[in-house]
Amino acid sequence: MIHFLKSIGPFQCVSKDGDDLGDMLRAIRIQAVNSGANCFKLKDFQINDTTKQMVLTLDTYLASDHQLELNAEMHETNVVYIISDDKFSDKDYSFKLNGVAMNIKSGYYHKHYLKQGTETIINKGGFTGTSFRLKWEENKPPLFLTVSGVAFAEPTGIPIRGPGVAITTGKIHQLSKNLGLLLVNTLVEVR
Repeated sequence: MIHFLKSIGPFQCVSKDGDDLGDMLRAIRIQAVNSGANCFKLKDFQINDTTKQMVLTLDTYLASDHQLELNAEMHETNVVYIISDDKFSDKDYSFKLNGVAMNIKSGYYHKHYLKQGTETIINKGGFTGTSFRLKWEENKPPLFLTVSGVAFAEPTGIPIRGPGVAITTGKIHQLSKNLGLLLVNTLVEVR
């Protein structure tokens, strides 16, 4: 079995008006893939509090399939990340988690662990809204959902394990693992 991880180098993107982190990740991916990369690690993220302009810097790598598998095994299992948005505004987003009303501000996310033998229900929009029903499964990979009502731009280019396109279900959107991991490493966890 071949094991390798080769640094391709850092890539940076500065947001333009209306860009979200998905747009920025997609812009970096195009450059990185053209340079031979197939994975990334967050190096730096900054946001100007006044202008809301974001600067995203990613270290990129070419990794063997085995290295990618080892990395995937290090992620938590049976966890759901409920993400607001990356606009860092004063906006609040509401949803229900197992029937309990919850709010998260723009720029934040809520982390919920699935418990063995129970069902977790995440709902937004009441009767006409959407719901996710989730159960604990052995080695279930993390799930990333946004309740902002607007889907983040989904990046393409660097191959990923599992679905890479958002599944739009109304007001709750499922994000790709790569975009979800980037968001939970740049946004703030609700404690």
